[in-house]
Amino acid sequence: MAEAWGPVRVCIAAEQEFGPEVLLPLYTALGNRFHLEGKPKDRATIEEALTEAGLPTSLADAADTEEFDDALKKSHRAGMDQVGYEVGTPVISVKGVAIFGPVVSLIEFETFEQPIEIANSIDYGLSTSLYTKDVNRAFTAIRDLEAGITYINAPGESG
Repeated sequence: MAEAWGPVRVCIAAEQEFGPEVLLPLYTALGNRFHLEGKPKDRATIEEALTEAGLPTSLADAADTEEFDDALKKSHRAGMDQVGYEVGTPVISVKGVAIFGPVVSLIEFETFEQPIEIANSIDYGLSTSLYTKDVNRAFTAIRDLEAGITYINAPGESG
């Protein structure tokens, strides 16, 4: 658990210094390295992600300090209060709708089969979303994806 705090502390530090708009590229860069590439949650990997996100690598210093822990805990409570404490973490909130993760970021691919392979290789797959104009491919993906539910052209929005 201790190694998980470092990247989150870095995200809090980045948001405080540069604003919330840096979180999507940083979260995506970190997530791709940890979950798709299997890289360790160490300083080198964090610095790679910071560089990809266009942020200074000095933000990696935040991983090893408790300076951002109060803000981290406040953010955690705000997310958990939206979904309840029985669901676990991570929780992500988008436009006032909170969901329990783990969450995989948008993934670019070369072939139709590649994202299905990636999605099915993940241990937890409660829901998936895909965007397409081809209804036949959508139904093929629904058939082949090992997930509880698949949203087509809308990630679970209502109303």
